[in-house]
Amino acid sequence: MLEAGQQVGNYRVVRLIGQGGMGLVYQAQHQHIGRHAAIKIMRPEVKSDGQSVTRFLNEARAMTLVKHPGLLEIFEYGLLPDGSPHIIMELLSGETLAARLRQAGGRLAQAAKLGRGIALALAAAHQAGVVHRDLKPHNVFLIPESEQAGAEQVKVIDFGVAKLDAAVLPLDLAEPAPRTRSGAVLGTPEYMAPEQCLGAAQADAKADVYALGVMLYEMLAGRRPFAAELPSEIMTLQVRCAPPPLRGLVPNLPEALGALVHRMLSKRPDDRPTMSQVAERLLPWAETPLVWAPRVSPDLPPDAPTTQSSIHAELALKPKLHPAGPHPAPPRRALVRVLTAKLMPLMGAAALAFFAVTLRQRNAATSALSPPQGGTAAVAPVDRSGPSAVVAAPVAAAAPVAAVPELKAPVDPFPKGALPSVAKPKGAGASGARLRSNGLVIPLFKPKRENGE
Repeated sequence: MLEAGQQVGNYRVVRLIGQGGMGLVYQAQHQHIGRHAAIKIMRPEVKSDGQSVTRFLNEARAMTLVKHPGLLEIFEYGLLPDGSPHIIMELLSGETLAARLRQAGGRLAQAAKLGRGIALALAAAHQAGVVHRDLKPHNVFLIPESEQAGAEQVKVIDFGVAKLDAAVLPLDLAEPAPRTRSGAVLGTPEYMAPEQCLGAAQADAKADVYALGVMLYEMLAGRRPFAAELPSEIMTLQVRCAPPPLRGLVPNLPEALGALVHRMLSKRPDDRPTMSQVAERLLPWAETPLVWAPRVSPDLPPDAPTTQSSIHAELALKPKLHPAGPHPAPPRRALVRVLTAKLMPLMGAAALAFFAVTLRQRNAATSALSPPQGGTAAVAPVDRSGPSAVVAAPVAAAAPVAAVPELKAPVDPFPKGALPSVAKPKGAGASGARLRSNGLVIPLFKPKRENGE
């Protein structure tokens, strides 16, 4: 680590201004001309790894090959007295594109202008044989310009995993650029092209075009085209699935702009435009801020999975690309769940009502056959030779059973109409008694046969 006041070449360390997984960044000032700069050094715990050291210096090598206002300027690089590699570079003052996206809630009216600035810088890098391979909002810096109010300069930074074309490397480089192992994966999964997900060695300039397409999609729609919990799942989506149509998320988006972004997100590198073509085609919208309409897909929150509700379901299918067009209809299973949730309360209420009515009728029938107050009931033997009838009569102590000439309903302890009553049909005897309940007449006894009927 460096201390305030320590000398590194012609620069004096002022203070620590940032740190990451591999390095520390200090603000410094030139001791003669007063120019401010940033000094980036490797952490002590990783400087013993030769591959990491080579990649650390790869950023300086890449930047010495390209001169463009949209790329970070490198002043010098080398080794400190203790052997730690360091880079002295341009000091930036502003914010990253990632911070701007967070502040804006995900959408940027200047998306086309910012995208064009990134495309111009990377077009210069590609022409010099340099492929970034880790383009993302965290590696884009936005610097306000003092000459023009509201204007800002785009700077692409962090070429630590850049791929350099050996044919354009200067012959006086002390070390060759690092080679990427076959099958090695470098980059950030959310912004990696399909071919880069299958191996970093396959990534070329068209991989940067894909990454910029993801960034434009995010700036326009307020969400990335693919998201999942695990990096491996995100890379599978990048390789196998087409992103949801942009115009489905942003209805008033110019059709040509949406088509350009989807071309940049093509699965085949040959189907994507070059970075120079992207910069040229973004020009018509670069100076006019976009105006957003309300979202029309509230069921597609930011960072939600796209064409499949689960990556595991997608992995079980054969590879296929979903054509552009309206979103598919909701799955039948989801529709069944909705209908079930709506109908279950009604079905439960109907079942309870049926059970209550049945129980009430059963209790009513029992009450109709119970004896009147003040005595118990006995059942006379049934005469099998004649019409069958069941007769209830009060029984006194040590007294013979006597039939009651007519059947009277017991005292009803409930409000009128709550329980059924026994009604005697006109002109009929006890054998013609019937049970009346809620308009339903149920014969309790078999009627007498008259006139030989």
